[in-house]
Amino acid sequence: IVNKIKQFFYNDHSDFKDLRLSVLVDDTFDYIFDDCQRAHIDVAIDIDPKLKVHGDKGQLQMVVFNLISNAKDELKHKEGLRRIFVRAYSQAAHVYLEVQDNGSGVPAEIADQIFDLFHTSKPEGMGVGLWLSRAVMENHRGHLTYSNTPEGGARFVMQFPAPVAQV
Repeated sequence: IVNKIKQFFYNDHSDFKDLRLSVLVDDTFDYIFDDCQRAHIDVAIDIDPKLKVHGDKGQLQMVVFNLISNAKDELKHKEGLRRIFVRAYSQAAHVYLEVQDNGSGVPAEIADQIFDLFHTSKPEGMGVGLWLSRAVMENHRGHLTYSNTPEGGARFVMQFPAPVAQV
């Protein structure tokens, strides 16, 4: 089953196109906007409209959706200000897309397991989202990493090789 799932998301890159990150994130956020509004979560997006990556739009939207959805789920039970911050920037020969929340972060005791298949901290979760998101990023010759922020939230970073025109 795992190999079949990977085959579905690993391809020969023939479907890859240059994609504007701002459009990719905006289109993806449309799917989760109402949920964020109902949960009183403020979402701030800071992406230069000229910033592009080379990839499969559907696969990358799935990753962005998963990261924003996870942040939303984390913040649902938080008291006070609830915030998700999405930003993108280029640095050296890479493009970065960050999704950060002001929740409680990833507990240290599970930090090294969050990208493992079938690992979940959600009662209704399947433990596939972060594993699959990392596999998609590897297929895009990139990386997906996380860190806890000094303020206590979590930051997930999608790292892409910059398209030739942006380097």
